[in-house]
Amino acid sequence: MHLKTTIAAIGAVCAIAAEAEQALIISNFNYADTAPFGDVRAQSLKLSETLFGLGYTVNRLENPSAAEISTATGALANAEDPVVIYYAGRTVVRDDATYLVAADGQDEVALADLFPAPASRPATLVFLDVCTTPAAPEPVNDAVVEETPEITPIPAAAALAPLPPSTNLFVAASVAAGAPCAEAPALSEVMLERLLVPGLGLDSFFADTGVTVTSTLSTPFLFRNVDTGMRLTAEDYRMLDSLSPEAQAQMLALWREAGIAVDQADANPTSAPARRVNTETVVLSSPIRPVTSGATLTPVRPSATRVSGGCH
Repeated sequence: MHLKTTIAAIGAVCAIAAEAEQALIISNFNYADTAPFGDVRAQSLKLSETLFGLGYTVNRLENPSAAEISTATGALANAEDPVVIYYAGRTVVRDDATYLVAADGQDEVALADLFPAPASRPATLVFLDVCTTPAAPEPVNDAVVEETPEITPIPAAAALAPLPPSTNLFVAASVAAGAPCAEAPALSEVMLERLLVPGLGLDSFFADTGVTVTSTLSTPFLFRNVDTGMRLTAEDYRMLDSLSPEAQAQMLALWREAGIAVDQADANPTSAPARRVNTETVVLSSPIRPVTSGATLTPVRPSATRVSGGCH
């Protein structure tokens, strides 16, 4: 897609971008006590690309802090259209509440903070690919019990505390119990397969799976299924890399206006590691940067009601 073609295509998607329903994808895969969760990152990226291709405005965070998660969810507080939130990583249940555990193993965000006030939007859809370390066994007297007691995995229902009352809320959770919580995310596999089935209602998504579902939706929900055809390709990135810094800045601004997700991070601009763009791997140089381990990826979201600048 050359520069003129890209600019022409932007006008065609401005209306879609302005009205796009929003999705927030959070993946924690860089926990210090385990090897990096490669499957978690790959699956989250695929899910982001799929939702983006269907017309959703996607904000993707990788290994974010609790503050960054709170900022991202706070930005959705006034959304009037349905919101999709996906989280992959660890959770912990404490004092009858569920907390998302950040990649540093210390930072936490209450799961309830992801939910809006009652009836503030038609639907909030929360999908959780979580793992939880089993509780340690009670101390025993070795003189009395010679065998080492087995650790009992936490069942899925116990991995999530009772959710606070909230209308128009749908929560689906796939829970893998046990250290080191390295199982591949199962829920995202189902979503990737069934998001592309036209007319498939949310109530049928997990009918034949082991996913735990809680719903207070007042009406059946269908995912937005309008393929925008707008996906950045390796050619787009190569074209961008060939432009002057001023032209690059203009091109990035146009992409943002159209709601096209561009991966950037504040990493060392002198190196140029490879990044996967759809199915191709390309080498990028400054200023377009891949997200490095522990960084936050935040594609720019246009306004849910209006896109200013290049779209009219």
